[in-house]
Amino acid sequence: PALAWSRPVGQGWAGPVVAGGKVFVFHRVENEERLEALDPATGRNLWTFAARARYRDAFNFDEGPRATPLVAGETVYALGANGDLYAIEAATGKQRWHRSLLVDYQADKGFFGVACSPLLAGGRLVLNVGGKGAGVVGFDPATGKEVWKATDDAAGYSSPVVAEIDGKATALVLSRDGLVGLDPVGGAVRFTHPFKPRIRESVNAATPLVRNGEVFLTVSYGLGAALLRPKGGAVEEVWANDKSLSSQYTTPVRVGDHLYGNHGRADGPPADLRCVAWKTGAVAWSR
Repeated sequence: PALAWSRPVGQGWAGPVVAGGKVFVFHRVENEERLEALDPATGRNLWTFAARARYRDAFNFDEGPRATPLVAGETVYALGANGDLYAIEAATGKQRWHRSLLVDYQADKGFFGVACSPLLAGGRLVLNVGGKGAGVVGFDPATGKEVWKATDDAAGYSSPVVAEIDGKATALVLSRDGLVGLDPVGGAVRFTHPFKPRIRESVNAATPLVRNGEVFLTVSYGLGAALLRPKGGAVEEVWANDKSLSSQYTTPVRVGDHLYGNHGRADGPPADLRCVAWKTGAVAWSR
């Protein structure tokens, strides 16, 4: 296909977002974290919001933002690698508010920085912050003020999702310690399920997948994957093993009754692309 346009970008792993007739790109250029709004037809810059970048990577990998921004209504919510949370006007690039989450909640940046993309659910901005007594926090999206906080769970790299569980809208967070299901409006914890590798040098990164009240999780590091069925405050394991689909970073894709994803680690033997049955974990094919 003919190339329509291209633009150079800086550091980071945040995916672009297309919404409201704009492309939003969140990246780092030198000592600034930048959120840019582009014309999707031409690539022309419409506006740029820039803030000082404070993150320093302990492994000399990449010091750009990890979290893909959230566009909700007229606001873009962007979370930087050092825990700086910004609410930016989508039309103009003007800052509405800012929170420094690692400072405000005395949370740790982890091995690879802050990577959780914001979730808007029940009128709250939900994030796995990872502070003591503030493992998961619900913010007022209009002001950035804390509405509720819950758990002592450290922050993982997975982003939360919202789904109907037991007939109720539930925020699902895969933290560093495991799965947490919460009321997004008030923050009440509805259920928890430990899902954490035995070794400290590990990553919880894949986003939970939900289908008909069942939740699929995958991690790697000898833990593997599990299909869970939360009900009445308890969590039943439908199946769990380290042989089906153990994804270190990427979130598998569900199509019908099957999951497609990576089995293996980026820092180990070559990974496989697999097709796995949702209901049983049986491997249909692997390549």
